[in-house]
Amino acid sequence: MARSLSNTGRSDRLVIAAIDLGTTYSGYAYTFKHELERERSAKDMCKVLSNNWQSGSSAGLISHKTPTSLLLTKDGEFDSFGYKAEKNYMDLVNGNKHIGWRFYRKFKMLLHKNDVLNKNTTIKDDQGNSYLALEIFAHSIRFLKTELIQALHRENVQPIFVETDIQWVITIPAIWDPKSKDFMRVAAEEAGIERDRLEFALEPEAASVYVKEMLVTRTTTDNEAEIVPFEAGTQYMVLDLGGGTIDVVVKEVREDRTLRELHHAFGNGLGGESVNKRFIEYFENAFGIKLMTEFRTNNAYRGLWLDFETEIEKQKRNFASGGIEQLKLNISSKFLELFENSCGKSLSDHCTSIEHLSSRRDKLNMHKDLIVKLFQPSIDSIIQFMRDVFDKKHLVGVSDIIMVGGFSQCKLITDKVKETFRGLNIVIPHDADLAVLKGAVIYRHWPEVIYSRRAPFSLGARFNRIWLDGDDISKQFRNTDGEKMCMDFFSKFVTIDEEFASKDKATLEVYPICADTTVMPVEIFKSDEENPRYTTDLSCKSMGNPFNVDMSDLRGGMERKVHVTLTMGSTEIRVEGQQIPNGEVKKIQLNLLKD
Repeated sequence: MARSLSNTGRSDRLVIAAIDLGTTYSGYAYTFKHELERERSAKDMCKVLSNNWQSGSSAGLISHKTPTSLLLTKDGEFDSFGYKAEKNYMDLVNGNKHIGWRFYRKFKMLLHKNDVLNKNTTIKDDQGNSYLALEIFAHSIRFLKTELIQALHRENVQPIFVETDIQWVITIPAIWDPKSKDFMRVAAEEAGIERDRLEFALEPEAASVYVKEMLVTRTTTDNEAEIVPFEAGTQYMVLDLGGGTIDVVVKEVREDRTLRELHHAFGNGLGGESVNKRFIEYFENAFGIKLMTEFRTNNAYRGLWLDFETEIEKQKRNFASGGIEQLKLNISSKFLELFENSCGKSLSDHCTSIEHLSSRRDKLNMHKDLIVKLFQPSIDSIIQFMRDVFDKKHLVGVSDIIMVGGFSQCKLITDKVKETFRGLNIVIPHDADLAVLKGAVIYRHWPEVIYSRRAPFSLGARFNRIWLDGDDISKQFRNTDGEKMCMDFFSKFVTIDEEFASKDKATLEVYPICADTTVMPVEIFKSDEENPRYTTDLSCKSMGNPFNVDMSDLRGGMERKVHVTLTMGSTEIRVEGQQIPNGEVKKIQLNLLKD
């Protein structure tokens, strides 16, 4: 029998498993119910397990995550994921057998601020052919799910172990809008994870849950260091610096060890991958767009281009760890030959006229000053986000900055943060790249650890109402009774940055515009303004197709009303509709992904 949720919202299932489908790297983590519930001292953290992935290189490097790379056959069937997908595709390329195979990398950013996202959205593969994005995400989630289940069987959890014993968590950026979350949920369902066994964990929030219980080095009043968990009253910022997005949240530890949100999540798409793109743009300027396009798109160089991208990522990470004055990129003899044939001179001769760039044999040497310049826009963006937060009067008590995510291991960034915010305690966990995954597992066991969240935008519904002085004349119309009405009014549920405790509700009371109305059509909109007036304002965006609330009881005429209720304070918005006083409460599934 499948296990359900207890009254506290905690999972009664044997295993809690988290999946992180990242922009650049992906992985999973899990733990067991008995491990989460055992008594432990302050110095004894919960044991959360993760996988070690072996790279396909001859060096056989071991890492906590595997690349977000997917390979499908010519027929669209799953072949491989991660390091294995990259190796298999390279083998096909080197054997000139890759035409028609479908190789995808770093596709998660498709979901970032995509206003036209729907179930038919497509992604182009490495060869420029389009394929349904939902299938790409579903294949990837299914692979990670299968790997995790196999790991559980290797652990010999118990003699009889079934998938319904697992409560799943998928980590997502806190700055994602509801449409992106819904897309990920649909993909997870296609991957075989049932709706009632899946929750989302917001990435920076999950990291804060994990780090809150870590032993953190703090300075005492005697100016001596002590190692303690965060105390009640501590206010801290979490910087989740991932491959795709930068997520920022601010939390406070309450007396009961739960977390209150002090500012709604915000961020942008300038994560680690944006630096890689700047590398490519730099080479396009240095060597010419025509040459680099030929290198990237010609099938004769397909494998070499993939090697080149991998080399940029690898050397970027090496440089970011610090202590390197020059970045050395390995380049192939075929690229040197292509350059000479296209430009009429050697690459080394060409580089003599370019500041901070040189070439010798099979190496492209980039001076530290040039690399810093390529990192700078992301660094500036991060610092500006932080300054904007600290400028807010109600956040003057923030004392700690927690840096997590793969990009947080970049020394250029951490040094700049420490230099800019000298008076604050900077916390960088030794496993910063796993903090989100481990925190997601702990959060799902103890969801009430998040006492409150803040609305990332204002929410309202489009309704027609009685005409008022000052309304825009273009919004005027008359109802069937001849009364002047105002259309497209933004009837507000929630104001941006408004605080909600877990499962708090916001209710809108709506009246019909005609006495014989039998259904109330409702369309929900979001806005990044506090008080939008009309749903046609530039700041307003629809949250999906309209839905109907039953008003079939005609008694009361124009005095009848319905309640439309949003459950806030969770990682997803839930909607209910009811005719008052005796109508049935209907749970409404928002259709956010318009076909």
